[in-house]
Amino acid sequence: MTRLDFVIVPFAMDMAVAMSQIMVNLRALDLGASATEVGVLMGLCWGIAYMLTALTTGRMVARFGARSMILVGGAAFALGLAAYGFATAPWHLLVAAPVAGAGSGVFWPALQTYIRAADPDETRVRSGLFNMSWTAGVLAGVTASGHAYRALGPAASFWSAAGLSAAVLALLAVRLRIGPTAVYDDEDNEAGADRVDPRARSFLHIAWLVNFTMWFAGTSVATVFPRLARSLHFSDGRIGEMAGAVWLGQIGLFCVLTTGAWWHDRKAPFLLGLAAGLVAVLLFASVSTALWLVAASIVIGAARTPGHMASIHYGLHSGGDRDANMGYHEAVLGAGCVLGPLLSGYAADIGGVRAPFMISAALIAPVILAVVIWPMAKFRADRSNPATSP
Repeated sequence: MTRLDFVIVPFAMDMAVAMSQIMVNLRALDLGASATEVGVLMGLCWGIAYMLTALTTGRMVARFGARSMILVGGAAFALGLAAYGFATAPWHLLVAAPVAGAGSGVFWPALQTYIRAADPDETRVRSGLFNMSWTAGVLAGVTASGHAYRALGPAASFWSAAGLSAAVLALLAVRLRIGPTAVYDDEDNEAGADRVDPRARSFLHIAWLVNFTMWFAGTSVATVFPRLARSLHFSDGRIGEMAGAVWLGQIGLFCVLTTGAWWHDRKAPFLLGLAAGLVAVLLFASVSTALWLVAASIVIGAARTPGHMASIHYGLHSGGDRDANMGYHEAVLGAGCVLGPLLSGYAADIGGVRAPFMISAALIAPVILAVVIWPMAKFRADRSNPATSP
């Protein structure tokens, strides 16, 4: 795959993902679903399917090949989106969500196996393009979702998202058929599979912890925000626009982190991201004006970027099975996407629409302490082990 592929494919595919995530939330509310039911829809039905398939996809790539897994996952995702369009009751959405979630859980880990290149600088560029492109796609999808839902209607809006994902799948079918056969894109990648940075092992697990925490907080916000915004009398179109600000913050920090390796093997990016996330959820818990809600959205988007990008970086450079590490990366992310919506939906029903943000704050605070205490001890332990010392 070329650099251009890492721009087009993630952008278009995650635009479809983002459109569907916002529109299914709006559709569930229109069909009379409670906040708990929306949480079950987004967390259990989508998230568990995503998490479980992502957990196994990395190892399945070695058996069936990345190309096959990408095409199967993409097809399942498109089918799930199309099924949303036929829903006339909340339980119909509950049936379609696992199909779309499982398809995503297969597609993304398999696609990410193509990021690694023989040249570390090329890997960094590919990773940066990939992360910026999928984030830009989500931004476009979230921004367009509310307008598409009202302009096209529920069915046609879901089918348009399914059509976009099908177009991506057709492009990949051609690109991967004519491309090289090696999972890591060229023979040099296979030859360089053992050339890894042993220091990355000291940070991989903490990256997973931070990534889980911030996706928990981010998906909690995404699940509850439409209900909060509607209670504040914002239109659906305005809700989509404000929700899109999350991705402005994320893509902005992705651009910064792609400039070099200065953030590698440091605790500071994790701590700054967590602290910013804590500020953001506290803002969501207290503010009501559009300006402050947009500011909180930008901050929460930027806050989850360090953990996400670090999880990919250290997964590619920590040794062992890189395919499996990409699957674990998506599974950890998926776990946050399961528990965040589920608990936030329940909390909103029990304690009010602002309660979920305090749950996120209660999770982030101890994780900050864990990052301060644990990573350096883990680093010293790795360094003291002759089997892992450079």
